[in-house]
Amino acid sequence: MPAIRKILITTPWFSPAFRAGGPVQSVINMVNNFKNDVAYYILTGNTDLNGEELNVKEDEWIRYNDITQVMYLKKDKRSEKIIAEAEKIQPDSIFIIGIYDWCFNVVPLYFIKNKRKIISTRGMLMPGALRQKPLKKKMYFLGWKLFGLQKKGFFHATSEAEAAAITDMFGKDAKIQIAANYPRLFSLLPGGQKRAGVLNLASIALISPMKNHALVLEALLQCKMNIVYDIYGPIKDAGYFEICKRLIAHMPANVQVTIHGEILPDAVESSLAACDVFIQPSKSENYAHAIIEALSAGRPVITSRFTSWNDLAETRAGMNVELNTAAILFAIEKFALMTGQEFAEWQQGAFYYSRKAVDITAIHRQYEKLFF
Repeated sequence: MPAIRKILITTPWFSPAFRAGGPVQSVINMVNNFKNDVAYYILTGNTDLNGEELNVKEDEWIRYNDITQVMYLKKDKRSEKIIAEAEKIQPDSIFIIGIYDWCFNVVPLYFIKNKRKIISTRGMLMPGALRQKPLKKKMYFLGWKLFGLQKKGFFHATSEAEAAAITDMFGKDAKIQIAANYPRLFSLLPGGQKRAGVLNLASIALISPMKNHALVLEALLQCKMNIVYDIYGPIKDAGYFEICKRLIAHMPANVQVTIHGEILPDAVESSLAACDVFIQPSKSENYAHAIIEALSAGRPVITSRFTSWNDLAETRAGMNVELNTAAILFAIEKFALMTGQEFAEWQQGAFYYSRKAVDITAIHRQYEKLFF
């Protein structure tokens, strides 16, 4: 019988926290799917992204699934606790989720000695991400390089594009292994009877400049079709949210926009069932769990060319558009004008794209290489 490998995961947020989006879902999907002779120990915070305390037992190990235990750490002496628990567990590898958090990223990387360390950047080094608060990030990574943190372990990238971004930041000497994210795939959801000139849109994402809600709203200001646009997700950038609200206030009578706020992961499928097309023209995405989930449910997607999900139009799965109002408006109106039979073909195209794009067996092999 193969030996069980102990994997210590350090991450600022884990379920039931959900507001941090993709990084949380990525770890959930991994521990629920990759179960090949591993035992996971997750050290995480006791709050969500907005600082709200989670309703969990703190500073003690809690069973998450049959191979995973979680400890939600209070802020008091958090760094010391991480070091102490690592000493007790004696993991074979430490999987560090993120690069900006002192306690959960820097402390295990720099202060825990003689362990195999994997740094999972989760898209934080992608060009679009680095363009947000660029000066602050430039200074931060100067500090990384000064202390040689990039040499304390090797990097996990989820795609060739992310591997290139890591190399751009830390040079050709940076050690990188690629292992794609595990997705959460839904069953094909039934579609309503699509009428020409009518379209229900939905976005499920953090409300921030990166996700480009305002650009969608600017396009809808010019739209002549009957559109319902449902926006789900927590507010990450309050100033950007105010911009979105001002745009919504000027919508024409034929466009109805509703901001629903936060959505729990269990409610995503029902929200997708209520829409025709999923729209998320992100400036940058490392993976975009929401997009592959929408595709898997048979919902065509309008997105940018800066995600893992490209060439959508070739299989009638959606449209990858340029990031300007004219391109987004064209895509919205194209779908709005479709009638039932034509639109049903795009729904099937989205579903089949998701199944072809995801090779679970190959992903398993990548994680075996990453952890073993």
